Amino acid sequence: MSTYRTNRYPGTCEHCGQLVPVGMGQVRRDRHRNWFTRHYPAEKVGWPEPSWIYGCPPPPPEPEDGAAPVRDTPAGPGLEAAREWLYRRYYRNRTPPPWREPNTDAEKEKQDAAVLRLAALHPVEFMSSTHHTVELLRIAETQEWVLP
Repeated sequence: MSTYRTNRYPGTCEHCGQLVPVGMGQVRRDRHRNWFTRHYPAEKVGWPEPSWIYGCPPPPPEPEDGAAPVRDTPAGPGLEAAREWLYRRYYRNRTPPPWREPNTDAEKEKQDAAVLRLAALHPVEFMSSTHHTVELLRIAETQEWVLP
């Protein structure tokens, strides 16, 4: 009998087939030395209105007529929407402080590209890479954002 341990590497869930980010699931090894990954079992938490955490996420919606899949992205195009969305999503769900522009044009272009890139990522993609976290922390340092 094998035991499950917290996953140290991203993997595909054996139940739902979706990505399990690092630390967000469990792994086990069978007697044939094959590794299997799965999401943590679903748990009901909270009171007075309990909700479910963990477990396999619902399957992504099927695209209609060859359209791109629906993603959790900022409402509306543009850099301003992406900046506000990043702040609300990862720091606080309220209006962000005024945006601070970096000192040089090269730094500004690099930061704007990072903001747009991070805003376009699905949460699972964001969580599966430390590179994305480092990018967000660099932006937060420039903007002087503080966690609540």
